[in-house]
Amino acid sequence: MNAGRTILSTMDDHSRQISLYSPRQHHDLASQCGYRYRDLQIDGRAPQADEAQAMMQGKTVAAPVQPGLTLMLSDITQFHDFSAEAEMASGLLVGVSLAGVSDGMVEGIGAVHTPAGEGLSLNMGRPLLFSGQQRKGLHYTTASVYATADWLEQHGLLVTADFAGTGRVAARNWVPSAELRHHLSHLVHGAAGGVFERLTQEALSLELVRQGVTPFLDGDPTVGSLAPADRARMHRVRDALVAAPGADHRLGDLARDAGVSVTVLKEKYRLAFGETVFETLRAVRLDLGRRLLEQGMPLAQVAAAVGYAHAANFVTAYRRRFGVSPRRHLQQGL
Repeated sequence: MNAGRTILSTMDDHSRQISLYSPRQHHDLASQCGYRYRDLQIDGRAPQADEAQAMMQGKTVAAPVQPGLTLMLSDITQFHDFSAEAEMASGLLVGVSLAGVSDGMVEGIGAVHTPAGEGLSLNMGRPLLFSGQQRKGLHYTTASVYATADWLEQHGLLVTADFAGTGRVAARNWVPSAELRHHLSHLVHGAAGGVFERLTQEALSLELVRQGVTPFLDGDPTVGSLAPADRARMHRVRDALVAAPGADHRLGDLARDAGVSVTVLKEKYRLAFGETVFETLRAVRLDLGRRLLEQGMPLAQVAAAVGYAHAANFVTAYRRRFGVSPRRHLQQGL
């Protein structure tokens, strides 16, 4: 969820996916998701609203799962350097970064930063200005839900000094459960369609709201249970996994580099991210493997590049994460 970014398809068939996005589509789709662009620049210039230039490519879904509640899924690669300023309507925006890092500036809050695997909740008691930049070649995968102020009031969520309320603004970073991240990733990369897909979208949207609202209501027990220094150490471990997913990572080496014992690493890493070190590593490897397959790299080379000694093990893990085999994934154009 980057400030200034909304690139989601809101069509009659919400499971339909568009592969290329022009500035005109970008403006039109933004308005369906609570955004109104005030400024948008590609490679340092402002494009015309009807310009046909492709800004980005990928797979997107935007589905109004309930009146006033919209689910937004993105798996996008930028074609150009991109910067934007947009106004977001009042309400609640909850997002999880599944791949890539999200950064931006939010009026009344300041800089926001969401590493892959974490969530960000924006409580907007009034319309806010967002600004952000993205570089050419950036790839990101996000899942977000936007709830209007009317939806929040209808469901009794405008109830505390810290959350919502006219004129109040606040941001909270939080750690989504490993189960939620798994289901959201499957929803992003899986085939859409049918009544069960719509029910899944609604259920995950409500779970996103539930987990995203909790830090405002009760504080975030996951974040609060770690001292800042320990949390920084765990982020360094995760950064090492993300930087070199194909490397032969060993718990002992990671613990030594973090300045803790293996036992402490296991405990504090789970507190920080809601999953084990190797659950993170597996997810990072498979996400990279998916991108390499889509770029045309042969399966055996992909498996080796992401740290699997045997292609069959990669295929098994891939099917468990994405619900389809690598071959089926490519055949479906997912």
